[in-house]
Amino acid sequence: MDEKHERVMDAIDGLRDDMNGEFKTVNERVANAEREHLELREDIRELRRHR
Repeated sequence: MDEKHERVMDAIDGLRDDMNGEFKTVNERVANAEREHLELREDIRELRRHR
């Protein structure tokens, strides 16, 4: 039983690492999208000022 338990715990640790990597990737993509959104808003403001 100890060997099975150890293999299950190793698998859970591996899944946790994978999920943490995925969450990091998603968070980075959201941050990039937010930054691009702010840049576009600033570009629009700048264009409006120069009309």
